[in-house]
Amino acid sequence: AGRRRIGVTACRHCDPPIMDDVLRCSAVLSCQSGIPARDRVPPYLGHPLDKEAFLAWFRKHRPDGVIGFTAGHYHYLLEAGVRIPEDVSFAMLNRVSMKDDFISGVMPITHKVCFQILSLMDQLIRNRVLGMPEYCTTVLVEPNWNEGATM
Repeated sequence: AGRRRIGVTACRHCDPPIMDDVLRCSAVLSCQSGIPARDRVPPYLGHPLDKEAFLAWFRKHRPDGVIGFTAGHYHYLLEAGVRIPEDVSFAMLNRVSMKDDFISGVMPITHKVCFQILSLMDQLIRNRVLGMPEYCTTVLVEPNWNEGATM
């Protein structure tokens, strides 16, 4: 959409952050390393449902585009009088409901995730691995992109 200053709502569910929060924030900061300093927007690290903190972050940094963690971030911007996509482009990082089909963003593919989990569990059982596995395994399951109308 030609936007340069993209703000990402990396969010944290609790304090101290859980591993998922740390990985998400690390990914955002890593992606920003190749962006000129003038175009970098610090990620929003507050709780996903803290409307006032999110809007304070938005007003302070004035991004051209927002990658929201939930549909709530889209609605918070609309309630604050922000026109999407005219003023700010918006894409959702975690589109979990079909009612948000008009919002641009990614949607996890639950059946593919479940298949990978079952496959890993089957391998562990067949190899008589009891309890927690010795090493953490990260599996990337590509989500579906929804074009939506908010970009």
